[in-house]
Amino acid sequence: MCSTRGRIDGSKPTSIKTSEEVRDRLRVLADERGTTITELLEELATRELTP
Repeated sequence: MCSTRGRIDGSKPTSIKTSEEVRDRLRVLADERGTTITELLEELATRELTP
């Protein structure tokens, strides 16, 4: 996965509505892993979604 400053190559901006609490938790998880929320969501979606 190639990225530049949290932007995954070939990606398009997308909005996801969630609570502030979930957003804050995603930020903490991303910081703990040394990544961005965008990259964290990409990883989670790739790992969890079925074809």
